[in-house]
Amino acid sequence: MATHAAPHQLAAAAFAASSTPFVVGTRPLAAQTPFGHHPGALRRGYRLGWTPGTAARPPLERRAPRPLWMPGGGRGAGAAVTSASAQPPPSAELPPPIPTLPPAVAAAVIVTPTTPIAGQTTGTSGLRRPAAMLVDNPSYLPNLLQAYVNALTPAVTVGSSLVVGGDGRYYNATAIQTVLAVAAAAGFTRVTVGAGGLLSTPALAGMVVATGAAGGVGLTASHNAAGPDGDWGIKFQAPSGGPAPESLTDRIVAATLAVTEVRAVDFGQGGVDVSTPGERSFWGGAFVVHVVDPAEAYVTRLREVFDFDALRSYVATPGFGLRFDAMSAVTGPYARALFVDALGLPPDSILRGTPLEDFGGGHPDPSPAHTPDLVAALAAPGAGLTLGAASDGDGDRNLIMGPGFAVTPADSLAILTEFAATSIPWFARRPGGLPGVARSMPTAPAVDRVAAALRIPVYETPTGWKWFGSLLAAGRIAMCGEESYGTSGDHVAEKDGLWAVCAWLSVLATAADAAGGRLVGVEEVVRGHWARHGRTFSTRWDYIGVPGAAASAVMEGLRSGVVAAFADQKRTPPSLSPSVDDGEPNDRLDGPTLIHADEFSYTDPVDGSSAAAQGVRLYFSSGARGVLRVSGTDATAAATLRVYLDAYQPWGEGVGDMTPADVLGGVGREVARLAQIAELTGRDAPSAVV
Repeated sequence: MATHAAPHQLAAAAFAASSTPFVVGTRPLAAQTPFGHHPGALRRGYRLGWTPGTAARPPLERRAPRPLWMPGGGRGAGAAVTSASAQPPPSAELPPPIPTLPPAVAAAVIVTPTTPIAGQTTGTSGLRRPAAMLVDNPSYLPNLLQAYVNALTPAVTVGSSLVVGGDGRYYNATAIQTVLAVAAAAGFTRVTVGAGGLLSTPALAGMVVATGAAGGVGLTASHNAAGPDGDWGIKFQAPSGGPAPESLTDRIVAATLAVTEVRAVDFGQGGVDVSTPGERSFWGGAFVVHVVDPAEAYVTRLREVFDFDALRSYVATPGFGLRFDAMSAVTGPYARALFVDALGLPPDSILRGTPLEDFGGGHPDPSPAHTPDLVAALAAPGAGLTLGAASDGDGDRNLIMGPGFAVTPADSLAILTEFAATSIPWFARRPGGLPGVARSMPTAPAVDRVAAALRIPVYETPTGWKWFGSLLAAGRIAMCGEESYGTSGDHVAEKDGLWAVCAWLSVLATAADAAGGRLVGVEEVVRGHWARHGRTFSTRWDYIGVPGAAASAVMEGLRSGVVAAFADQKRTPPSLSPSVDDGEPNDRLDGPTLIHADEFSYTDPVDGSSAAAQGVRLYFSSGARGVLRVSGTDATAAATLRVYLDAYQPWGEGVGDMTPADVLGGVGREVARLAQIAELTGRDAPSAVV
């Protein structure tokens, strides 16, 4: 007799699922706004206008009533907004297969004709669009979700489970109901949802693995601003919990250009109550929505990584203080469960801990510029704070600070790599220690020097956490990071902001033990690292809101200019880890001379997938480097042109007191001149320096 794989096994085979355990808890989230079918659901962003029509249902499964977003269907209704540039594939292609559903579920499915919507493409981390675009066109999200399930195919969706949650931003309440309606019609039998619709990205990733789900849907625009005038976004997760690979996202994008109908079940006017933990069963158990509290599960997972007894003892040291800025985003409940409930810190250790739809009007980007209350708290006379930290909208990025001192993402990754085997039990218990580390190509190569000392490999990948996935799954790396404040280990297949905070607590505890119990500050740890490995200076210049054509012209000019000139010379890029360290500061940074240029391309050493045109690299005789790329996470038609700069200085007198502006200002000006940024964009200076 032939045997058949279960749907989740099919998905795992397709996307290389991880087997990492993740325990689901049930403790209710604190201070969450309910989004279920009750008055609290009818708030800004919850548009019942998309709910399929309420007319009496014909007995046939395939029917075409008038959902409220179609003509004559209700307020603000309108047909799908279609662009002339959205061309479906040739008609010779077969339509997507229709899932076979239990009769009770099939009877609740409403099929609504639609047309493709242009521009439903994914960047380096999902799709992000102005929230107003989705509010004004209620067909936008249903079309995209139908494309998602069409790309998965019924072989994966029927009988499988799915995980859904988000960062609590505006429009998520509507989006969750839409996901549930489309998921049920696609044949999913169980959907796990975070209570109140909340799930941080690392918690969602862990929940996908814990439930054996075919994938996950994260409703977040990450560090982009939220609210009616802000952005909204969506990410798709693989069965490993990590970002969906390009093999899937390419199929989703192709499916958006071929979608002709949206299939969704009708849950009624109120939708599904996801406000509190518990199971909601429909059609005799044929479809179940399991609402969970992810905070306890998340903390349970971190207990497997860190020594909570040691951390609890350390944070109880007289004089220790911590401030964590949740930025009115998703990590507030997680921070309470972790820092207050598990480690015993006082509740006032958390700033802006209640998730809000507009993030309190702030920009949820964990950097000193966007965390003024945190910076002020650390600098307050007599505050006695040892560690400051923050995370972004969906909880996958981190900021690490001490009083008057911010740690760069490159230094943070390097220091955590250096201390991993001595400070973090997850790595200390591992035979052989870290197998390797990885960083995105634009990230300054501070970790390269630590890896060289540890004699472990470093992998340089394109921007986007998805590129770490195969390396993590294959066990080639156990830690990785990006210059955009993302760092994590292999406990989950996503970056994890609170993991990084706990990792730094572990480093500080180790440093205190080495100092005989004296509290050692963040700055002291970083300066000690510089003394051992030298200092890598780094900064990023962002040209925000540049017309897309102008940004493309900058990149094309570099390709046809300096990159083409050096391609004929067949030169390899200079080493970023100098073989000779004379202990003297580099004195050649004021007069940068270009010695090599190329455009980064990548072939995955595990699965053979490849990516081209991932950024132009400019190398200078001083050892400095410039990288230019156009951001893939912007929500508008305009682009952000990013210029990354870094340079290495061996440790010596005065190096600790130099600033990135001192070291990299001249390099940045030369990069801007070579790229003709002013001439092509009209910008004489960057919009922001990060």
